[in-house]
Amino acid sequence: MTVLFIAKGKMYRIDSGKTSEIQSDVLKSYTEKIYANAKRNEWKTQGKGAVFTEQFEPGGDADTKVNSIRSFASAVACEGTSVIYSQTIDDFSGLFIKKEDSAEGIIYSGTSELIREFDKIDNRIVASIGYSYTNESHIGVIEAGKSDCRMLTEGDSEDRYPVFSRFEENVIYYSSSGLEINDDENKEADEESDHGVNALFTSGIRIKRRRGPAALCKLDVSALKAEELLSDGKYDYIKPSTDEKGNIYFIRKPYEEDGGSTSVLGCLTDILFFPVRLVGGIIGFFNFLSVIFSGKNLRKSRDNAPAKTRKKSDGRIYIEGHAINAAKELKKNSSGSEKYPGIIPSSYELCKLYDGQISVIKKGVIAYAIDKDDVIISNGSALLRISGDGKQTKLSDIGCITFVKIEQES
Repeated sequence: MTVLFIAKGKMYRIDSGKTSEIQSDVLKSYTEKIYANAKRNEWKTQGKGAVFTEQFEPGGDADTKVNSIRSFASAVACEGTSVIYSQTIDDFSGLFIKKEDSAEGIIYSGTSELIREFDKIDNRIVASIGYSYTNESHIGVIEAGKSDCRMLTEGDSEDRYPVFSRFEENVIYYSSSGLEINDDENKEADEESDHGVNALFTSGIRIKRRRGPAALCKLDVSALKAEELLSDGKYDYIKPSTDEKGNIYFIRKPYEEDGGSTSVLGCLTDILFFPVRLVGGIIGFFNFLSVIFSGKNLRKSRDNAPAKTRKKSDGRIYIEGHAINAAKELKKNSSGSEKYPGIIPSSYELCKLYDGQISVIKKGVIAYAIDKDDVIISNGSALLRISGDGKQTKLSDIGCITFVKIEQES
């Protein structure tokens, strides 16, 4: 059995009790090309000579360029000896396959799309496909041997965490949150326009639309029929999974309302900047390919000023966009009988749904995977195996694990 997990955007695997990091060759190649390109041009943009010729570029040195690369993996799975993973690198996002005997390949990518969580069964992959110009995302299926993605959901929603059912054929479970739209008098116009136009920007900076509580949904692919199984204004139902016995698992956590807001000015600004952001996404796509294959960067540094240092708050960290007071929660969880207390609030509950009844399996869980009668969970501080009799075994001390998957040996 192999345990795969993602912590702070990096991929890891546990085989025979040994933990190792899974390196992305695509990220490695991209980083090397960015470094080499910046190193070649340092003589023009760095040092006293560059200051004298007024060509000095703050943050233009190779090390700063590399450190400013934004990269994170969202999900990972195995296919025999190969590894499939979704990763975002700067303005480019894709679904990649890492093979032992050949170079990494791209399974799917898009110029303005954000590939996030995915699940694989047989020759199909179901994924959450987001968009670089809005927090809208939908569920799509990618068939083996095909380069396109068949979208199954649409509308003003954020659809995440899709998984194939392990006890029903052609059924997908996922989480769906509604996104705020314009007022009723503009409703008809909104319905006729591209949903991405509803995203808000101010001076070219994206502002997310507020989202509603995440509902647990079921999608029958054969009938193209979706239904809500669980929804509550007080909770988010996220990260569903199933087993062969007909149990449906998920994490239930308090719903946190986003602070964004809409306005007529915001909508007009959105319409104005939508083409700019779309072109930016296309440029990012070709820039990524140019760096990978030719080593040439098609654009200058994203910022001509050094990155601003963020002030640390009172022990707060962000896990999947949610602010958590790690020190406070660890202290609170340590006061009980927990053998391995974590930093995730006890209000984050791993639950099971069977025959209409919800039961709580474990509190303080941010990610999990089901292994027959056992469950592997992340409490933000460690990765734990909890057996059917309640016995806990620590698998890893790595913190901030947000994705877990178990791969059985074939």
